[in-house]
Amino acid sequence: MKLLVDENLPNAVAETFSAKGFDCVKVSPGSSDAAIITLAKKEQRVLLTLDKDFADILAYPPQKYYGIICLRIKRPLIIDIMRMIDSVLSYYKTVPIKGKLIVVTEKGFRVRE
Repeated sequence: MKLLVDENLPNAVAETFSAKGFDCVKVSPGSSDAAIITLAKKEQRVLLTLDKDFADILAYPPQKYYGIICLRIKRPLIIDIMRMIDSVLSYYKTVPIKGKLIVVTEKGFRVRE
């Protein structure tokens, strides 16, 4: 799976997923939301982000993208981020993420299509 890690997530997230064998790229600091989503679409990557703007299905209709995982975590510690993303990616090993918005919270995750 190809991942695009937003600049608002720690570098360790991208490094950990790369070490696990994912094709993972980190967004350059200062990139606009438009540049980020364009890059994700162009490179067919699932976007991992803390930015709530990407959870707006009117602005970013899920069916137009290769997947958006938006983390809604109150205290975004790296260990919590990794645990939550791992649970989502484990679930989606057999089901495609393409065309889905996945909002992850401490209680679990919900999917919008």
